[in-house]
Amino acid sequence: MRRSRLFGRKLRLPVVIAPVGALEIFDPGSGAAVARGAGTFGAAHMLSSVSEPGLENTAKAAPDALRIYQLYVRGDDAFVEDVVSRTIANGYAAFCLTVDTAHYSRRERDIAKRYVRESRIRATGGDFQKGLEWRTVKLIKDKYQNTAGHQGHRHRGGCGDRARSRRRLDLCVEPRRTSARPWPRRDACAA
Repeated sequence: MRRSRLFGRKLRLPVVIAPVGALEIFDPGSGAAVARGAGTFGAAHMLSSVSEPGLENTAKAAPDALRIYQLYVRGDDAFVEDVVSRTIANGYAAFCLTVDTAHYSRRERDIAKRYVRESRIRATGGDFQKGLEWRTVKLIKDKYQNTAGHQGHRHRGGCGDRARSRRRLDLCVEPRRTSARPWPRRDACAA
């Protein structure tokens, strides 16, 4: 069986389970349960910042799984730096910033049922999410590129062995907005 590599780690399945907000609606174990399942089957998991039980508890639940953290920026530079530092400290292989729409979408089914998710009630920092700029990507790269041991993605197969990948963090940008003009074509990960 041919295996794939991602961020220097072997995967049995060439799959990354996409980030899903509010996983706790589907399973009480939420992101921790999904990360454990992904690790068991040899896939990767991307944890959404709007999913429980948070990055630390998910890391504790699935320490050997290939984990990626996806952040909706809902705070200032100090907020972003804190989250990146915690992501590195908890052994995540990569860090993604999600570029989303400037406001929450209108969800007709939820409106018709008068349903409001708990995570939407807790959501704060919308102005930071609306104002995400390339400056934030530069801030993360400038501060964490050397301390995290990032080597860039200039070749296939990831950036090194497992021990080194536990000490470093790759930065990805996940554009989720749609427009007539697509985002500029860049590598999957900022180098």
